[in-house]
Amino acid sequence: METKNYLALISIVLIAATIQTRTVDSPANSMWTQPENLTFTTTTTPIGYKFNLTIYATLDVPSYAWQFYLTYNNAHLNATGCWYSAGAKSEWAGTRSTSPQTPSYGTHNETHNYILFAESLQGLVETPPGTYSLAIVEFEVISVPPEGETYQSQIRLDIPGAFNTYVLDAELEEITPLTFQGTTYTYSSPAAPPPSPTTKLYVDPPEIIDPTLLPPATFTVNVTVDDVQNLYGYEYNMSFNSQILTCLLVTIHDAQGETNYIPELQIDNPRGFIWVRATYYPPANPITTTNPVALTTIKFRVKSMGSSVLDLHETNLTDNAGNPIPHEVKDGVVMTLVRDIAITNVTLSSEWAYAGWPINISVTAKNLGLITESFNVSAYYDTNLIGAVEIIGLNPSEEKTVTLTWSTSGVAQGTYTISAKAPILPYETNTTNNLLQDGTAKIRIMGDINGDGSVDIKDVGAVSKAFGATPNQPNWNQAADLNRDGKIDIMDVAIVSKRFGSTCYSNKTSQIP
Repeated sequence: METKNYLALISIVLIAATIQTRTVDSPANSMWTQPENLTFTTTTTPIGYKFNLTIYATLDVPSYAWQFYLTYNNAHLNATGCWYSAGAKSEWAGTRSTSPQTPSYGTHNETHNYILFAESLQGLVETPPGTYSLAIVEFEVISVPPEGETYQSQIRLDIPGAFNTYVLDAELEEITPLTFQGTTYTYSSPAAPPPSPTTKLYVDPPEIIDPTLLPPATFTVNVTVDDVQNLYGYEYNMSFNSQILTCLLVTIHDAQGETNYIPELQIDNPRGFIWVRATYYPPANPITTTNPVALTTIKFRVKSMGSSVLDLHETNLTDNAGNPIPHEVKDGVVMTLVRDIAITNVTLSSEWAYAGWPINISVTAKNLGLITESFNVSAYYDTNLIGAVEIIGLNPSEEKTVTLTWSTSGVAQGTYTISAKAPILPYETNTTNNLLQDGTAKIRIMGDINGDGSVDIKDVGAVSKAFGATPNQPNWNQAADLNRDGKIDIMDVAIVSKRFGSTCYSNKTSQIP
């Protein structure tokens, strides 16, 4: 055993000696991360890629302890590990005895997480001035920017939070001033090459959503071609809802002024069907264009309120050699009924709870449109989903209230914004009322009876004052019934006493999902 310890000690010394030979350009009394810049691209670095940062300190006075509070963007990165730079201790500690700590990971705010790590010497010793590595932090890439965009964020040592970054001298005083240098993280996604032109055949306009189109109003749409070369013939079928629409007229246009073609068409209103074909013949010039060209115009009459897809199918485009031209097809839609669902009320059963206590959230949704709707209602605390409930068959002008239970288990202490959201339905034009933010809920640390963020003598006094109470008695205090058994007894007193001195360092920023 003595031989193993001796060899381990030699290994630490050798590692420290090897690292010590680094030449580093940094100001005196500073803490900094290396490398200074990290630049990745999606072509070389996938999601899940891991990399290391090393934390250094350059000190011109003897030191006894250090601590760093490192913050980073939690949408871009995740810290997966942290350890001393020379194994069981840092290069800074060398062969001196230390009090090793376990790294702590947590939430700094809505957008950033933190890593807290520290080391202290033991006994009447000190680390002489110099440049030393302290720790290594491992990060994992967790998100990729969209094509053509870049993520850039800072990994910093100088942002104060629940804890700060500092170095103590031999008298256990902070070394000041202490300067900091972080790392700039850049992750780029190269823009994709522009796609080659693709021929399109589509209904234009693609959507007609107008509640003023009352029977017997009329409207027109075009069947349009775009990005085509040497078009010498076309054919398409269009289906529509014959209960809603009647086709009055189909006009085949002389595209680009060309008149040497044979037009053919068929209208079948009982079946809701249109067939069109145009075949060009010599001396016709093929149709070539990079801009939209209307091939036909179709006139419809509205028979009744409702909606109809203008479904293009069995389409065929051919060139002057008779070969088919590959193309995309896009349908159209006509809607004369309004779709509009709204969240009109959000009510909480309680404005506070200890972590793990449930809060019921009642959400009222109303159908302000003209057709029956089925949809999900979701509730959130900040941007975090609480749950969703399906509402089925909500009739026009009808409203319904549903209740979702927020368990609060595992939720960090702090004040959260509560909101409810209904999805945006296809062709819904008024979407401002699909989301309603209404009120906040505070999650307390267990035993914080007065909700001031700490468990102290005030809370001990509050539970003692309510000791022996049950509901409906004058000294009843719901916040003091910590185990929720309907009475305040020595169990509740013990819970507060056990947590005496606990403190909440929440620093939250509310957001709407």
